[in-house]
Amino acid sequence: MAEEQLLRPHEIRDLGLREIPPIPARYPRPDEIKLAELSQVVRQHWHKKRKGTPPELVTVRSVLRDVKTMYQSAVLLQYELLGKKKQTQVAFAVNGILEEEYQHEFAERKGPERMPELFASQFKTTAELANEFLKPHIVKKLGSLNDVDELVERLEVIVEQVATKEVELETQDRPDTKQVLREELERERAAKAELEKKLSQRSARRLRTYDCKNLLAESFRVAKERLVIVSAFLSANVIDKWFLERLEAALKRGVKVWIAYGMGKEGDHSRRRESFDWKEAEKRLKELKKRYIDLLQVVDLESTHEKILIRDHEFVVSGSFNWLSFGAERGKKYRHEDALLVTESAAIDEYFNEITGRFPKT
Repeated sequence: MAEEQLLRPHEIRDLGLREIPPIPARYPRPDEIKLAELSQVVRQHWHKKRKGTPPELVTVRSVLRDVKTMYQSAVLLQYELLGKKKQTQVAFAVNGILEEEYQHEFAERKGPERMPELFASQFKTTAELANEFLKPHIVKKLGSLNDVDELVERLEVIVEQVATKEVELETQDRPDTKQVLREELERERAAKAELEKKLSQRSARRLRTYDCKNLLAESFRVAKERLVIVSAFLSANVIDKWFLERLEAALKRGVKVWIAYGMGKEGDHSRRRESFDWKEAEKRLKELKKRYIDLLQVVDLESTHEKILIRDHEFVVSGSFNWLSFGAERGKKYRHEDALLVTESAAIDEYFNEITGRFPKT
């Protein structure tokens, strides 16, 4: 790789990139240097400096300690193979091309074990999240969840295929080709409908981080009767003009809304609440409450760590996503959160009654 494509340490910091240090963390020994690769670097440098015919390398006898450390920009990909034995795998892409040698060397030198901080939390299946977030008697009511994640993944694939085929059909001019595309599209739509039907028969499914924000926005738009939002923290960055306008639109439709928050005011919790500018967020919610006194309830529970969303009698979501303090915008630094959407009616009502029972009686 040409030197101008490499990055110096200060450039790494300026770009906000993460450094993957050498493994092992020492200078290479002469016997570890591949002569053919070094010869190529020397030839490139020689031609760049226009020094004429490059020398022929015969051997490497020593490595000087006075050298510059340069970095190559790459994208680290983490993915998991699901099944009876879940496996986490890592790959590296440079300029959009997967580099198998980097993947092999990183794994060979136990990179994942040496630098666990580089990786997102381990993927948890819907069944695992149900056992983590729900009470045992509710989990029993959900039935088998072992195939939910596979159904979701298959549905995502077919949705993408349908969208692509629809664009192809729109732009195709030849009648014979259009007929073939229509037939394929009809089969894919039928497969999509079948997967949606199967998934609708399951009582729970896991949500991704970005799904949660989208679900909250959708809930403001479509809720008909009731909406419950519980979040450990508040943030003025989340409870902003956009949030308040959509919340008020739901209130104007007659939707009754319960909003609860609070992690206490002691120790680390106090500092974190202030870092989220929670007082300004609380002020905005209470000002809106004054105009919708019969529909909006806002309470600081002071000791809750729950993150709950309930919409009508449709679903309850429980997990680690802070609905009122984390925006989860695309393009911002990614943060992995786990959440579980449950459609079992008894579970929804149990959560609703338990949470709203902690609000002051009006």
